[in-house]
Amino acid sequence: DLLVMGTHGRSGIARLFMGSVTEAVVARSSVPVLALRQPARRIRRVLAPVNFADYSDAGLVYAAALAAALRARLTALYVREAGANDGDPLLRLNERLLRLPGKPALPEAPAAKVRQGHPAAEIAREAVEHDLVVLTAHSKGLLRDALLGTTVERVLRASPAPVLAVPSVGPRRTSPPPLLEAVA
Repeated sequence: DLLVMGTHGRSGIARLFMGSVTEAVVARSSVPVLALRQPARRIRRVLAPVNFADYSDAGLVYAAALAAALRARLTALYVREAGANDGDPLLRLNERLLRLPGKPALPEAPAAKVRQGHPAAEIAREAVEHDLVVLTAHSKGLLRDALLGTTVERVLRASPAPVLAVPSVGPRRTSPPPLLEAVA
């Protein structure tokens, strides 16, 4: 139901020559992968980056269910890239939070944040204030992923907090994940 792996967070030349086993597993896994850079600690704040694509809802659902099970605060984050014409992202983010399936019993109302900039960099900046980042691992095509890397890969390298990568494969989730139902 879940893979838990340590990661060095290598970048640059070290990553080029040694690769990243964790990134490779995240890219190919059909189950969520939790990547830890440091020893585990109590999770009080969960960050759920979303981009308004249907596939990103899987990460938000996992994040909400996990936050409810752990009695942690949930923050949904949307990063607006320069020149984006995406209406009112804060309104759209709050609508997504109101439509969470299963209505998770969160200890407090989830927060919604919008930042401007490059998604992976802004997610990593926001992760400083959180104990866990939960986002959807989604491929944008073999060539593009190989050349640019996915957002999840870039967040894995930069996030000071553990990262739970939820695969976007399979049917869209309409209820909390089975693993988290057992915990709740």
